[in-house]
Amino acid sequence: MVYASPVPVRSIQNRLWDDWFLIFMGEFQSLDFLWGLPLDRPLVGAMQWIINQVLGFNPILWQMLELVIWWLVGFSFYWFLKQLWPKQKKQLVMLPLLFLIYPAFRIFYISIAFYQIIVPYALFFFSMGFMVKAIRKPEKAKQYILIALILSFIEIFTTDYYYGLQGLRPFIIYLVIRQENKQLNFKAIIKRVLYFWWPFLSIPLIIFFWRRNVNSQDLGVLYETELFTRFSENFFGTAFELIITIINDFKKLIFEMWGYGLTLPNVGDPGYSPKWIALLWGMMLAAGGGVYVYLLKFTKNSEKKYWLGIQSCWVGYIEFSCWWNCHLDT
Repeated sequence: MVYASPVPVRSIQNRLWDDWFLIFMGEFQSLDFLWGLPLDRPLVGAMQWIINQVLGFNPILWQMLELVIWWLVGFSFYWFLKQLWPKQKKQLVMLPLLFLIYPAFRIFYISIAFYQIIVPYALFFFSMGFMVKAIRKPEKAKQYILIALILSFIEIFTTDYYYGLQGLRPFIIYLVIRQENKQLNFKAIIKRVLYFWWPFLSIPLIIFFWRRNVNSQDLGVLYETELFTRFSENFFGTAFELIITIINDFKKLIFEMWGYGLTLPNVGDPGYSPKWIALLWGMMLAAGGGVYVYLLKFTKNSEKKYWLGIQSCWVGYIEFSCWWNCHLDT
């Protein structure tokens, strides 16, 4: 509800950035231009064209679609964790909730262009879930692996933002094999990891050679693949720069991102009356209260109940304040 509340106001006021380009081209020319979107993301144009046939450029419908996709992402994360740790009931719920309110994605209002940034999350989590099922159920391994490969292929060929997530696969495979076969030695486990991993490793290799080919022919891309070129020219300098970038990114992800959700709203901002903000604060308290009631089922310790209450209020506050920053950061 907190995320949905600004849809009527902000989706009309803030149709900007990449949305302007898509709206202009679609309204005054033809949707056929979508098929010519950058070839380093070969499936994003087809996905955009299909959805536009249904939604057109109605900002409300696109915002609603984005919210549905975001909750689908949360469910896909929950489903993946359920395959990975089926006995951890509390964590299965809390981790997806934390994922949903994490204040990193701050451009919800640019929904026509950027919905495709969050779609690959769902594809990735579902792909990982089916991969885990293939390991746990050998009798259906081929079917599950095929489904996981198709989802992974669509995800990787839709956007280049999450290539690095593929590096999680061998670790997840190793973890599941250890759970299923505790008697295996390390060498046998590594062999099984490679057996399940190599089909998925082929997809990043395919997209790598695809992008190298597209770049070499100057067919129109958003971002060129330059990392390997830079490594060949200055290996140690590029490696050092990459390590520093990774450290700074982790610092931002773990600490700094939460700061974006700590700016209190200003009743003087245009389009928001005190009644409107009071309603949102009420929704915030309801969200925190709901989390608190749910968490009470997992503890009988009175001291823990106190801290759960504090944490629940924090969750509600973060959700509200993250919404505020997401939709006013124009």
